[in-house]
Amino acid sequence: MSQIENIKVVVRVRPFNDREKASNSLRIIDMEGETTIIVNPQTQEPRKFNFDHSYWSHDGFAINAEGYSEPSNPKYVDQKKIFHDLGEDMLRNAWEGYNCTIFAYGQTGSGKSYSIMGYLGNKGLVPKLCEELFKQIDNKSTSSSSDKTYQVQFSMLEIYNEHVRDLLAKKGGPRQQQPEGLRIRQSATGGFYVQDLSCVPVGSYRDIELRIDEGNRNKTIAATNMNDRSSRAHTIVTLKFAQVNMQAKTTTTAIINLVDLAGSERANQTGATGQRLEESKKINQSLSELGNIIKGLCDKSAGKSAQLNFRNSKLTMLLKNALGGNSKTIMIAALSPAAENFDQTLSTLRYADRAKSIKTQAKVNESETEKLIRELITEKEKLLAELQSAKSGYVGEDLERMKRQQAEEIEQYEEQLHDQRKIQKEWANKLKSATEEIQKLVEAENKDEREKKKTPYFWNLNEDPSLCGKIVHFIKVGKHRIGNRKAKPRPHLVLHGPSIALEHAVVENRKSVVTLTAEKGAKLLVNGEERTDEVQLKHNDRVLFGNTNLFVFHHPKEQERLTKQNQILQSITWEFAQDEILKHAKADFDQDDHDALLKEHMLELIPLVDDANEMAKIFKKNLQFKIVLVPPVLRGKSTGQLEICISVYNLDNENEYLWDRNTFVDKRCEMLSLYEEYEGREFEELPNIDKRDDPFCDKADAETLVGVVSVPLVTLAFGESFTDNMLIRNYNGECVGHLNVYLGPCDASGYDKKQADNDEIYEPDDLVGKDMSFKIKLNEASDIPARFTKTWCTYKLYHNPDSVLTKKVNGNNPKYDHTEVFSFKGEEATHGFVLEYLKNAFLLVEVKGYQSNTGNVPRKTSVSRLRENKSKIDMNQEDLDVFLQQALRSGALDEIATIVLNGELNESDKIAEMKRVMYSNGIMEVGPPTSKLCTIQ
Repeated sequence: MSQIENIKVVVRVRPFNDREKASNSLRIIDMEGETTIIVNPQTQEPRKFNFDHSYWSHDGFAINAEGYSEPSNPKYVDQKKIFHDLGEDMLRNAWEGYNCTIFAYGQTGSGKSYSIMGYLGNKGLVPKLCEELFKQIDNKSTSSSSDKTYQVQFSMLEIYNEHVRDLLAKKGGPRQQQPEGLRIRQSATGGFYVQDLSCVPVGSYRDIELRIDEGNRNKTIAATNMNDRSSRAHTIVTLKFAQVNMQAKTTTTAIINLVDLAGSERANQTGATGQRLEESKKINQSLSELGNIIKGLCDKSAGKSAQLNFRNSKLTMLLKNALGGNSKTIMIAALSPAAENFDQTLSTLRYADRAKSIKTQAKVNESETEKLIRELITEKEKLLAELQSAKSGYVGEDLERMKRQQAEEIEQYEEQLHDQRKIQKEWANKLKSATEEIQKLVEAENKDEREKKKTPYFWNLNEDPSLCGKIVHFIKVGKHRIGNRKAKPRPHLVLHGPSIALEHAVVENRKSVVTLTAEKGAKLLVNGEERTDEVQLKHNDRVLFGNTNLFVFHHPKEQERLTKQNQILQSITWEFAQDEILKHAKADFDQDDHDALLKEHMLELIPLVDDANEMAKIFKKNLQFKIVLVPPVLRGKSTGQLEICISVYNLDNENEYLWDRNTFVDKRCEMLSLYEEYEGREFEELPNIDKRDDPFCDKADAETLVGVVSVPLVTLAFGESFTDNMLIRNYNGECVGHLNVYLGPCDASGYDKKQADNDEIYEPDDLVGKDMSFKIKLNEASDIPARFTKTWCTYKLYHNPDSVLTKKVNGNNPKYDHTEVFSFKGEEATHGFVLEYLKNAFLLVEVKGYQSNTGNVPRKTSVSRLRENKSKIDMNQEDLDVFLQQALRSGALDEIATIVLNGELNESDKIAEMKRVMYSNGIMEVGPPTSKLCTIQ
């Protein structure tokens, strides 16, 4: 028996987070019954969506003594209500033998994990469902006969960057033997499955709790090894629930999948084309393909043709049954209430709205072999009844034959019964073995808890609250070296990531006084402040090793003393530690210009950029990554806000590329994959990097924005012409050339008009409602930087969606010879066009180009000279970095290199000479370095 039904779709909105509260964020979500309303914060236009349930969890709750968020307003939906509506229905279906899937979708920080896993006293669907399942098993086991037994197996995996990781794998298991992750296979009956995935028997809810804890601990370690601050992996918890009826010889099996998807925002970036889109698909392929599958299934439900390829990603393969297959499925769409997330929240609502029309066909999972055996036994009993009946009419020969058949069937039945008991015995042995393993986990956990009461230790902080405290490093009496795995001998405390030095720090416990000292050149932050001296650690101190290894120091004796003194101890969270780091972070711009969201993105990017610079050194890429803020006008946009970008500067050939935040984050993930491969090697050989797939730079034919020219249109509003050599400004506002521009009125054929020929129109009001034509001429550019081999210009006029392009021209003084005539009918020459656009707006002309791969030969010569003679340089490294960075920008590297390598000058004389050179090259003040150069290190 099968049931065809639609996926059940529910949405849930979370409360404001601390940052949103601090910035007085505007709420854009409301709910009325099963209707969710989202309001565009700019136009105030509302949009309504209807779902199976719309859960309001934004406000109207109070936290009780147990830490549970209970309703103080009838509108508020708590975790108990979520389980009552969704979890109980899933359990009911599982008992009937149907597969069940529930998955949570939404952008990072929208509350997906809270609904699925929960936090502190607020248990989510996974723990509540597991707990209730075993309660029901216990009740049925005590009330029913011993002929029926129940088997539960548990597995936990994650999909990270299209690699499947077994979160319960033991060291040395298949997961460790396959760096590319576990393989997904397909069977004729069961569909897609993960080969070699650990599927462990569990006998109680406590067993599952320990397994989830084990999985989260392995997940944290994996994320730490990948140097990732926040998990962008999909997590799938699976329960395989079997009901074995010994008497009826049947086994009914239900597979319960609980899926916590990674943040969806990068799968929904707008305006992504070309290389940017391909990078996004590669790094977050699973969510992109999941969206394609959902769209295709919706099209099929509407009677349209659609091609569905579940094999395009690991996630869609594993969710095939849940999406239109043998499963009863629920989707939870998690929503952010803040106006700043309007685009992503609207995208999530549209995604969920499409999913409503997907249909699944769930059937009871009963073993076909056992079903056949049951039918044969029924037939045998029927024949036996006929044999014993006087009405049968059988002759003696037939009776003898039927007796023999009966004996054979009874013998087969006994063999089958023996096999069934054998299977039961094997299950009992597996459960016993798993229970013994669980007992070892409990003993290890208890041992650690006892140790925590007497020994100081570090515990990890993670953006995901469920992953905090999963890594613990005890600091016993004595000195302990901290470094990466390639250090010889191996450090006592091994940390991962490109920012972790071979010998990073030393922590020492001297009779419960714990000190921490960074090794030379290693990055170490204590309570957000960079430290190079010896630091005595206090209870609850926050320690950042490198860029991403964030820990909290716990001192049990000091904690006990503070508690006795009735001192209130600060609750340490990820947000608290990050805010503290941000306060001490130094960036190359005025932070007063930023709103809360921009600061949050800055906080995310600072350590990632540092990592990129460290990896560039490791892979011998002479590059400098730097955070820059670009106003909209210097990005070729007339409106918008400041945007955080990453400047990628090639120190060998002066080429510079500008990546947006998402492109950089994607590229960094690819860098980390290379770094993980390198770090996993026992030898120092660097992995080969194909130039076509090099994540450290753009492709050779990548378009680069040279700069933007802002041309005032006001003269056209008065019927007059304008011509000038306009400045071309790069993202920093620096002049990088000039563009000769002409604007002037003309007739529809392009012939110039003089004011006297133009009906003596002197005021813009007189142009409204009249036919008008004008032309734009981009004649030539001059002084374009030498690194650009070919350039062209592009611009858009008014509301025209299409860009106008000039021809592409070689050289540093290119002649574009571009003329374009624009004509407008009287009805098009509106008040808005003439008085608002022409009178007040600017035409933004973007100058774009291709950069040379060969660059400037003198630059390479200077760099080589510095590298070859670095042992002779007797200057302070920081002072040297200051002047080298300024020299790179000013073009004075040759002069600076000569001064640096002059053996007859002392350090103070060198500094004086370099300041003179800087001054003569237009740099009046020499500022601090933004980061260490890899030029001579």
